[in-house]
This record gives sequence, C-alpha cells and structure tokens, in this order.
Amino acid sequence: MSPLLLVRPNSRQSFSLPYFQRNPTDPLPNTPQKPVTSYLTVGSSGPVPPNNLNPSSIHPMVTRFRVGTNRPPEYLNLHVSSVSPLPKSYRDVFNDPKWQNAMCDEYHALIKNNTWTLVPRPTNINIVRCMWLFHHKYHADVTLSRYKARIVANGYMHQPPGFWDSAHPDYKKYAVEILERAHMVNYNSSRTPVDTESKLGGDSDSVSDPTLYRSLAGSLQYLTFTRPNISYVVQQVCLYMHDPREPHLSALQRILRYVSGTLDYGLQLFSSSTTDLVAYFDADWAGCPTTRQYHGVANAVVETCWLRNLLLELHSPLSSATLVYCDNIRVLHVPSRYQFADIFTKGLTSALFEEFRSRLSVRSPPASTAGEC
Repeated sequence: MSPLLLVRPNSRQSFSLPYFQRNPTDPLPNTPQKPVTSYLTVGSSGPVPPNNLNPSSIHPMVTRFRVGTNRPPEYLNLHVSSVSPLPKSYRDVFNDPKWQNAMCDEYHALIKNNTWTLVPRPTNINIVRCMWLFHHKYHADVTLSRYKARIVANGYMHQPPGFWDSAHPDYKKYAVEILERAHMVNYNSSRTPVDTESKLGGDSDSVSDPTLYRSLAGSLQYLTFTRPNISYVVQQVCLYMHDPREPHLSALQRILRYVSGTLDYGLQLFSSSTTDLVAYFDADWAGCPTTRQYHGVANAVVETCWLRNLLLELHSPLSSATLVYCDNIRVLHVPSRYQFADIFTKGLTSALFEEFRSRLSVRSPPASTAGEC
C-alpha cells in the first residue's frame, strides 16, 4: 500500500499521513497492528523525518503542531452593547438612567447659558407646555455616540416635569404625585381636610403599610408651604408616624381627598390697601389655666414685633399701632368668625374653614387666558 500524501500546490514541501500495514495472511484482521510511517518529499529518493517541534510527544502521528504549521487561535468579541430604545412616555424616560442623564445635560446646559429665565407667571400671557425630543447620535462607524434630549418651547412655558426649581417648585404637580403614590387620584374630594369632631387615638389596629403612611405624611408637610390651611391636620397625622393606626390612616386619607379637590389652590400674594396689622392669640395656650394667657400674649407680641421690623426693612413701615386681641371673655370677646387662628388649632365647619382659608389668601390662581395648553 502506497503512503497518502498532502501536497501544497507550487511547493516542494509535502507531508504524509501514517497508515497501517497488515500481513494478508493474518487471521485476525481487526486486531490493531504496529503502525508503519513513511515520510516522502517531492524530489527525494528516501524518507526524511520532519523537524519535531515538540520532542516530548512520542506518538508517531504527524500534526500541525509537530511540524510548526499550527495557526494562532482567533478570539471573537461577543460583547453586545445594549442601546436603550427611544422612549414613548415620561415613564420610559424616568425608568432609564441613560435618558435621564441626557435630560439633565440638556436642562443644565440651558440654565448655564441663561437660555431660560424663571419669572412669575404673567396674567395676560398664554402659557404653553414644553416638549422633549429624544434621539440617538452615532459616530461615522455607526456606533452609538450619545443619547440626546432636547426641550422645545417658544415664549412662556411651565417648568419641565422633574426639573422644578427648588425655590419655585410646581406644587400642583407635587400634589398629584402624592395622590398617585397613595392610589387616590380618582377618589371623591372632601370639602374640608379634617372632621370637627375628629379625635385621634391609638387604641385600634396598626396600618398594613406603615412605611407608606410615613412617606405620605412627610410629603404633606412639604405641601403646607403653600397650603398653610392644612397645617393643623397634617401636624396631627405626623404625631403618629412612629406607630400609625387605622384612624390615623383615615385622617390622612381625608387630607388627600381634600387636596384632590383643591389641586389648583395655593398661597396667592396680592397687593392690598390695608396698612394695619392686627394680631389674635388663644388664651388657652398649652392648656394651662394659670399661665396660658400670659404666654399667649407674649407670643403674640413677639410675632407682631418681628413682622413690624420686617415691614420696616422692606421700606413699608406701619404708621399705626398693632392691636392684639384675645379670645378670653374676661379681656375681650372675639366672635368665632374673627378668630382666624383657629384654622391652625382645630377642625372647623365648612363655612368657617373656607372663610379663614380665603383670609390666608389660599385660593386658586387667576383664570387662565384663552388658548392656554
């Protein structure tokens, strides 16, 4: 049997494969025999053993490694770079850190370049909503360069959602977020935030989710900055944040139902022709029958002095003395409809609550102009 040769075209070098030689008279043809290997080169008259590059190998098979023709392994980069798809809603944007960073870069660039100026809302100007545009930017080799977000608006616009100035936050949007977190957006609204007979106690079952209770109560504290009319009841529900019970949760939900019906309300400041400062105090201060009146008078005087000095620094000094009224009948009887401080100390009937709320200048903003988005 002739040896098998592998010959490279146009080359004098050749390699042989080993073969087995068997005696034809062997009665056991399936028994392995000792291999006999021949090596031939084109133009050579005798066997020429190859240069063994691996002397430690003793097997007779000729391999690429033994003759030095093995190829280096090729390694493939199987890393897949995930590209975030274009968002279809604000929820998609705020759930993706890549698009969030793109929005932050755009917003901070506009603020740095003074592209927009934060101003009080004009009463005779149409206000438009802003619009975000998102797209991918690519290199010349079609690899992703960066995520790009652009804000589009012309004229006066609302502050972009999620980018409210800390000194001028959008409290309406904030109130809606609280309602969404409490799953109470579609609940029936309440005319007042607290029941006149409401007395919160601790003799009842604990709430199922105290963490949510604390979160909502804390959020309502921030909302009182522009809604001082709910300060009293918010303070009451916050007293039980350490161990909230079902009645406390019911009181908190009533506050939220009131907020849902007054989303447009806030602290509105207008010019006034009134130049008098009048103070009222509660004679039942701290519930002490001996010293309550004196403490109440002292607190009222301190506050009025501070306000008079503040007006003086603002170049609006008061020309008349400040009157301090007390609800103690032995000093001066003040009718309930004039005891404005009651909105900060107790639950009120609907009529009184709405009257005192108006006195605090907590009301809806002026009517929007036609065509506002």
